[in-house]
Amino acid sequence: MKDYRGVFHFDIRESATPQWTVVIENGACHVELGFVGEPTCNITMDERTFLGIETGKLNAVFAFVKGRSRVANVGQMRRYDRAFYRFHDVPSDGPDGAGGTAELEADADPDAPTER
Repeated sequence: MKDYRGVFHFDIRESATPQWTVVIENGACHVELGFVGEPTCNITMDERTFLGIETGKLNAVFAFVKGRSRVANVGQMRRYDRAFYRFHDVPSDGPDGAGGTAELEADADPDAPTER
């Protein structure tokens, strides 16, 4: 992701801290509380949907098609998606060889396909 810059505003409804900015620039990433800068993509969903996607219990495309998430720029979101491991995709020895993965509980639609 070198020579790339993306600014993503996440609006996570029903969350204690609902607004976040994720900036990917030249292979690095930083996160800021609130909306900072001009976004290349706005993403809106509720907390349950966000946790379901990040833990692999809910397919992101399914959530988008069913209206559970809104993405203003799908092309930018695809670049974002390629930049990170999701919690459930981290290799068994960890992304940096440290071992283990994070596991979060999230209720998701049991009929929704999962990403694997």
